[in-house]
Amino acid sequence: MEISGCKSYYNNLLEGLNIPIVFECGGSIKIKDFNDIKNIALESINALNELFDYNFRLGSYIEKEFIGRSFNLHKFKINEFDGILRIVEKNGYFLNTSGVMFSSVLNKLNENIKNELIKGKVLEKGEKMEPIFLEKNCSSFEKPVGQKEIQRFVIYVAEEEVPNVDLNKYKLSIKGNVIKEVELTYNQLEELSRDIGEKDFHCVTGWSVKGKRWKGINLLDLINLSGLKSDSKWIIANSISGYSSTIPIEKDILENTYVVIEMDGRKLNPESGFPARIYSPDLFGWKGSKWLSSLHISDKYIDGYWEALSYHERGKVLSNERFKIRNPEVKDLC
Repeated sequence: MEISGCKSYYNNLLEGLNIPIVFECGGSIKIKDFNDIKNIALESINALNELFDYNFRLGSYIEKEFIGRSFNLHKFKINEFDGILRIVEKNGYFLNTSGVMFSSVLNKLNENIKNELIKGKVLEKGEKMEPIFLEKNCSSFEKPVGQKEIQRFVIYVAEEEVPNVDLNKYKLSIKGNVIKEVELTYNQLEELSRDIGEKDFHCVTGWSVKGKRWKGINLLDLINLSGLKSDSKWIIANSISGYSSTIPIEKDILENTYVVIEMDGRKLNPESGFPARIYSPDLFGWKGSKWLSSLHISDKYIDGYWEALSYHERGKVLSNERFKIRNPEVKDLC
């Protein structure tokens, strides 16, 4: 059993949520039981200690979540107050170690390493890890693998509270790697919006709500208002609350992804993301940033909130892309 590579970087998007240090580790590992999970966690901590020239300890085991009817997500503390380490396993295969460290950790690090992180240097050890995307279709459109239909949405709020948005001051900006930056008021979003029909919503935890009617703007049409530069690869969807998610600039995905303002003929309620949110029937629900404030176009990948906590870079429902894959032996996972 061996962790073959780890990396860490400073994530400016997550500063406001107090979790700016993001890390991940990978390796070709088979898992038999919880002892193997704990050994992977210990090896990951040892690798992080080499990266940071520090003596982190594996803290207490928090919990295990069973997600999508086949993924096991194990959560540990780093020390007791320094961070969170998460390990994902499916069918006896290790998928990734991922996690975050709190801002307070910076004051404990060697000054040179602290400065390198803040300046944007990626700390790496061992083999270079590349994201693995799953092109295999694991599902039918009627019932994606690992999903169960329910009648009502389960409301999640990753932030401490639902923001109170003043529509008179609200603007959605499109910026970053674009030809021109654009700002849209809520009234302008209403003018651009259209009925996009009945489409399903799929949560990564394993539930789906079918046949909701949405009104909004196609994401590809929206970002084309700014004009993308040729090397643009990712959209970072930022919320007023500090939440963020990543969406790849892939034509087939963007053509069925929207900024929505209404569901079933009514404005979104505050818990669902009023005044506007990202929605895509092709991507798991965590990609749907609520209380949307900006679309930042980038030529480089950067983790959003849940991506930093082990969720997949793309999150395609029909390919069952729930979690990052950092095991090169797992390429056709369903």
